[in-house]
Amino acid sequence: MFKEKNLVSTINPNLNISEFEYFKLKELIGRRKALRIYGFMFNESKFGKSVTVFTNEFGVNLPSRCVEWFENLTDEEVEAVKEGKLVLTNFKEKTTDRGDTVIFDYEDLENMSKDFINETEIAVD
Repeated sequence: MFKEKNLVSTINPNLNISEFEYFKLKELIGRRKALRIYGFMFNESKFGKSVTVFTNEFGVNLPSRCVEWFENLTDEEVEAVKEGKLVLTNFKEKTTDRGDTVIFDYEDLENMSKDFINETEIAVD
C-alpha cells in the first residue's frame, strides 16, 4: 500500500540539486523580480516543518507559513510545478506580530514575459 509513495517526486528530474546554493527568500529581494520554480521539498528542523523550492540555478527556503500551501497541491499541480509552470513574484518585506517576513505572489508561467521564460528554461536530458 505504501510502496508506491517511494516513487512520488516533487522535483523535476532534470535538476541536479546536489550542488545548489541555498538562499532565504529575503536575500533575493532586489536581486530577482521573479523565480521560476521546478520543484520543492519539505524539511524538518528545530523550528518545525519548512519548504524549500528550486529554480533552475539554486534553492530558496520559504517562510514556514508556505508549507500548507505546498502540502495542499494536487498531483496535477505538483506535476505543473515540476514542469516549471509556477512563478514566485512581487517580493516585499513585511513586519508582522510574529516578526519580519517576506510576502510574495504565486503566478502562472503563462503570464510572464517571453524573455523571462527563455532565461529560466532548464536543459532536458
